[in-house]
Amino acid sequence: MEIRTISRQRRLPTADLPAQPCLSSRIPHGTEVTRSALLMIESAEEYVRGLGFRVFRVRYIANGQTDKPHAKLQIAQREMERLGALKSKITEGLLVVGFREVIIDPDGYRPPATVR
Repeated sequence: MEIRTISRQRRLPTADLPAQPCLSSRIPHGTEVTRSALLMIESAEEYVRGLGFRVFRVRYIANGQTDKPHAKLQIAQREMERLGALKSKITEGLLVVGFREVIIDPDGYRPPATVR
């Protein structure tokens, strides 16, 4: 039985939420995965989710050992129209989380192809 079907049967609030892979998938290959990086990503994504976005990723882009990282925000194309009105609020919130700069990916978020 599918996990979403079971979740709906049990009336779990996560039944219809988009899939959320491990937070470490937001960190580029070759960049050290640290607790503080994962906490920054988690806080940033909670903030963006709190603004009503459902399908997106906050990517952690490290800038050497001492600089604060950049955040690369990728939002699903179908949600991009809402971005304009909230762009400065998102940027402000992600800077508070600890990112040095916020880059909005104009191509948006494209989920990886699933292998069947």
